[in-house]
Amino acid sequence: MVADLASGVLTTLRQYRIFGQVARFIVVGLLCMGLNVACFAVLVDGLGWNYLAVTVLAYVCVSAVGFGLNRLWTFQATDGAVPVQAARFVFIQSLSLLLNMALMWVLVGQCGIGSPAASVVASILFAMGNFLAQRGWAFRRR
Repeated sequence: MVADLASGVLTTLRQYRIFGQVARFIVVGLLCMGLNVACFAVLVDGLGWNYLAVTVLAYVCVSAVGFGLNRLWTFQATDGAVPVQAARFVFIQSLSLLLNMALMWVLVGQCGIGSPAASVVASILFAMGNFLAQRGWAFRRR
């Protein structure tokens, strides 16, 4: 009976930790999405830059912010080696960037959707996969 109670408490604590991480990941994601949309609004719509070039530039800028906030706040993964975490994070972000660029090409180039809106759609679609990859690999606990 005590073992069942302890197991239940541990399961509940793990769930709360995961829910807290998801909530913090969403906040960081919304901040990064806002920065991303701002890049598109200013550089593509305002200055006429190419949307694919801005996709790469925005990913680099937003990834730097995302790495710092996710490492320190979302996953509180300060026990890991920064270079290893950064390399894993960059790998995940690079894969996500390739998929994002393909989706942006379809949404903007083929479907005619505005680039800020297409960027939001792509961000939402890739959010859960990025969370799982970052939690399970880039910032996993030892």
